[in-house]
Amino acid sequence: MADKYEMRQGADGLWEVIEAATGEIVKLGNLPLLGLDREAASGALDVLLNAVLKPNNKPSDE
Repeated sequence: MADKYEMRQGADGLWEVIEAATGEIVKLGNLPLLGLDREAASGALDVLLNAVLKPNNKPSDE
């Protein structure tokens, strides 16, 4: 099963966390997860994939 979220590197060399199916940038607490260094993006991705927090505007049962 593929992960729901993934990281990608932007043209500026910084990282963002996206929804794998849509390519949309994920937001946590109204903060878009973009413009991150690799370590921060990896940490945010780990939090999302382990269901520690859910992104904005997503049903809690998703």
